[in-house]
Amino acid sequence: KKNKMFFGKVMIMNHAILKHGKIKAKPARKDRFDQNFSSKIFFQSLFENLIQAVNLIGSLFYPTVLGIFIVAFFFKSIKSNAVFIAAIISQLLIIYIHYLNTQGTAGIFTMGFLWYNALGCLMVVVISFLLKIFKDK
Repeated sequence: KKNKMFFGKVMIMNHAILKHGKIKAKPARKDRFDQNFSSKIFFQSLFENLIQAVNLIGSLFYPTVLGIFIVAFFFKSIKSNAVFIAAIISQLLIIYIHYLNTQGTAGIFTMGFLWYNALGCLMVVVISFLLKIFKDK
């Protein structure tokens, strides 16, 4: 019965830590559960960094794919070569903008990494459209 009680208290503590980011209830005994080595340090930082890493990698590489699909669905007159070149240019620009943001020298392109999705997609559409116009001339 004591093990079940302790396990229940630990589960409530983990829920409070993960849900609210701080300890709401005091542990029953300090020698069993040291607050300095709480699950908050391990679980919250691991999941927070993991989610942030997945979002960052997705924001770096998905915008070009989204832009390719947008061009393919809505702009039938733009050919594949223009879209391919626009995707490469857009990908390189997104990586460069991210580098500038990490260095703090992005200027007007200072933004959170989640905005790379909109910017990269827009760049693929605009650059491929401009390449189509220049190729038609």
